[in-house]
Amino acid sequence: MKKIILLILIVCVLIAGFIVIFGDKDMQETLKAVRISDQKKLPPVKKDVGNINLIVKGFKSTQGVAHVFLYDVSDRDDVYSTPIVYIDGESTLSGEGIDYEFSDVPFGEYAIKVYHDENNNGRFDTGPQGEALGFSENIPAASGLENIAKAKFSFYAPQMLVNVQLN
Repeated sequence: MKKIILLILIVCVLIAGFIVIFGDKDMQETLKAVRISDQKKLPPVKKDVGNINLIVKGFKSTQGVAHVFLYDVSDRDDVYSTPIVYIDGESTLSGEGIDYEFSDVPFGEYAIKVYHDENNNGRFDTGPQGEALGFSENIPAASGLENIAKAKFSFYAPQMLVNVQLN
């Protein structure tokens, strides 16, 4: 009988303590202030991102648009399994080239592919009257998409310039 009374008393004390601590708004604010003041000030986390400035030359005309693809090629050699992290189908042409900036790109390994969609049909046309194509590292267009690994570049700086010459 004494054990049951003691157990009931302990449960009542625990419930009362819970109500005091979590039911009292002033006590909650005090506990919150203590937790915040105990935290150490950490230096701001350095963002591992930067901007890639792209210059593309070699357009046959100012007709159509330039389609720009930025591939994340970290640990990948096959473009068909490589995620495209950026596509831009709205880069209108002026003169014989375009300048473009990819902003806040996480550091890593990338490749860029650009094609001139001269007839603005949304796809890359091949053949004798085919559209111009170019890769980062100025890999010849004839090398094909399977060799996108050759177009890979390392991006670990706040600012980087990449030139692409269309073929």
